[in-house]
Amino acid sequence: MRKDHLQQRQWRAAVLRTVGDGCGGTLNCPATCASPAVCGSPLAHLCGCAPGTTTSISGTVYDPAGNNPLYNVIVYVPSQGEVLDAIPVGVTCPTCDQLVSGKPIAAALTDATGHFVLNNVPFGTSFSLVMQLGRWRRQVTIPAVTNQCADNPIVETPPVSLLRLPRSVNSTTDQGQSTITSQYLSMPKFAIAAGHAQNTSNNPITDERLQCLLRRIGVDASEFTLPGGAGSVKLYNQLEGALTRAIRSQEAPRHSLMPRRISGTARII
Repeated sequence: MRKDHLQQRQWRAAVLRTVGDGCGGTLNCPATCASPAVCGSPLAHLCGCAPGTTTSISGTVYDPAGNNPLYNVIVYVPSQGEVLDAIPVGVTCPTCDQLVSGKPIAAALTDATGHFVLNNVPFGTSFSLVMQLGRWRRQVTIPAVTNQCADNPIVETPPVSLLRLPRSVNSTTDQGQSTITSQYLSMPKFAIAAGHAQNTSNNPITDERLQCLLRRIGVDASEFTLPGGAGSVKLYNQLEGALTRAIRSQEAPRHSLMPRRISGTARII
């Protein structure tokens, strides 16, 4: 009787440490969960962080130049093996969440200082991290975090190289991945009528042009092309009416790239 009772207790203990994996197999807590993880949190029969704690990463997202922190950037971890949907090109009116893909398992928004905290990230293995602001998107790989059930800050000194938006969709040095595709990098399309801009010192019109703003925030020079080129920034040398007609008709006007003394005008398409 005592032997049967002992076997029953052992069987019950084994059952309490076993849960189905959803694929016909089972998952079990080990005899002792590695500290600081505990058995049964957050799910029964699995090792996880104690209530009130989580494995997280934190950091600050910057503009393409890696100098200026950005507010309201979506930062998320896509499901393992999920390929991001290509962001559509052209005039659309989607909501912000409609552009998020990859079945995120963790997500956060940057605050007014560009800082974020992303909870419940994978532990013990590298994982993909996506930063997205409208049609700007960059996916990078985060090395395996070392502090389980605690925060793992990503510390960078500007100009940063990891937590920033893309400088180019055509540069193999800006991808954070071994193969460059539209799924990893995305930028909006700009149409700019090349011209001059008033500087902030109240001096007369200078030779500083509107397109220089995009260069200052880090957009690579390879993205600046004529309207028929493959770059994300299309440069026009036409007055407002001709620019508008060219965009609407999707025809590249015949022009010279040399700017005239006109006000810079931009369209995002």
